[in-house]
Amino acid sequence: MKASDWAKVVADPELASKVILIKTSFPTVNVEVLLDRHPRTLLWSLKLLQSNIEQVAPVLGALPRPEKVLETLPELLDPRQCFSVVASIRKWYTKRDPLEVLQMDPEVIRRAERVDVPLEPVFLDPATGIWTAAGYSREKQEEWQVYIEQKVYKRKPQPIDKMTVLKVGGSPVAAGAAEGEGPTVADAAAVAAALGLMPLPLPAGEGLEVAVSEAPAEEAGPRQGAAAAGLAGQGQVAGP
Repeated sequence: MKASDWAKVVADPELASKVILIKTSFPTVNVEVLLDRHPRTLLWSLKLLQSNIEQVAPVLGALPRPEKVLETLPELLDPRQCFSVVASIRKWYTKRDPLEVLQMDPEVIRRAERVDVPLEPVFLDPATGIWTAAGYSREKQEEWQVYIEQKVYKRKPQPIDKMTVLKVGGSPVAAGAAEGEGPTVADAAAVAAALGLMPLPLPAGEGLEVAVSEAPAEEAGPRQGAAAAGLAGQGQVAGP
């Protein structure tokens, strides 16, 4: 960060409250490591930080060890980054649970960055709380996405390409947090369902609306090109 940004952090009267909020939301995370790797988190207002944590909590809360992922990828506290990462892994590893891959090997994102593999862009409709992963829909793809699909991945259209939206934020999650309850098992189950993951047990009477055009089927087919070499060839997570 710039010197002026650090000056803002040092003079911020909400600084202690922000650190406490992060630690209480993720008790096992090493806050010092997280903030050392992503100090810009402290530039968010306390209200924005709380909102961001509420949105990503259902995803990070579904991980067995979220502290391992957050300390490696602290930018996942940003909902856009978090959902983009999950959407990208879901596309790279079509036969794997993306949260399983993320938990086992969070460095997969850093390797993708080193070989210039772009993450899937996601877009939020503030009115509905629906995040749209445009890369899942061929008709919504930008030209650069089509090029990467055809020239780098060399991947034929698959059922996952019809999956266009998932709802992971919005009033249900925010309402629970406002009441002091935090994300519920239903929230995590809804996220899992939206992303095509293995469903979690859902208590009777609980639920969170998800908007998915079509759940992806399990697909086969090796990934090819530089992206495949960079992702699958440098870590413990193998490609499909």
